[in-house]
Amino acid sequence: MYTFSPLIERAVRTAMRLHDGDMRKTDPDVPYVTHLIHVGFILQGQGFRESVVAAGLLHDTLEDTEYTVEELTADFGEEIASMVTAVTEEKHWRWEERKKRYLAGIVHAPPEIKAICAADKIHNLSSILATHALIGDDVWRKFARGKQRTLDFYYQALDAVATGWDHPIVEAYRAVVEDVQREMGE
Repeated sequence: MYTFSPLIERAVRTAMRLHDGDMRKTDPDVPYVTHLIHVGFILQGQGFRESVVAAGLLHDTLEDTEYTVEELTADFGEEIASMVTAVTEEKHWRWEERKKRYLAGIVHAPPEIKAICAADKIHNLSSILATHALIGDDVWRKFARGKQRTLDFYYQALDAVATGWDHPIVEAYRAVVEDVQREMGE
């Protein structure tokens, strides 16, 4: 049963404002905010608390916009800011180091953080699959690290999410990885 959530409404509006004009890497005709909304849907569908869904909607704000952790905390509180910070990659590191640090943080993270990571990766891989169905291997031209390094990161993220945690969202992530491997000959 659907119930209106002022917190989710604020998170959606904030995400829309902060990512206004941003487009998806896998499909430049699709507004970036669709990714954030899908992450929120996945988390909500898996039964996570409202604050986790809100953090999922906001998970890229610190990484990809000028929004600061202080603004996020003032607007949404310490709990949500803490969750978003936990899934934020530090852009000043080289790609390899950034991904390594991100994964190390996810391995020992609490379930809510692992869930946000999983929902993010589920939607990203699903988007890659959908674009691959349309344009084939040309989808990998959109990724600076190419096909294998990009997919290796997603597989490592699955391992990090699954470490010490058993939840249906892990199985959903595993299913998408299996779809990628089947469809892309991995």
